[in-house]
Amino acid sequence: MNNAVNPITPGQIARAASTQSSQGASGPDFKDVLIKSIGEVNDLQLDAERAISDLAVGKTENITEVMAAVQKADLAFKNLMAIRNKIVDAYREIQQLRI
Repeated sequence: MNNAVNPITPGQIARAASTQSSQGASGPDFKDVLIKSIGEVNDLQLDAERAISDLAVGKTENITEVMAAVQKADLAFKNLMAIRNKIVDAYREIQQLRI
């Protein structure tokens, strides 16, 4: 449960996208980076749920570890939502462009 997963920041996604355009097919796909970050957030959510249920049934008494897992999952989710909002905003801007 003590996974040292660092959430992907919007800057890292932007760098991955620009690297993709400059490297061609040899760099990471934006889609793959996004799917990986969603998977990491999901893993953190599952770890937090597992920690909460372990605390509820008495498998652990370390509330600090449980709170850390919940906070890590919450921060990763908020970060992912911020990225999503930026993507939606960019999509709406592109929709408003006149050709």
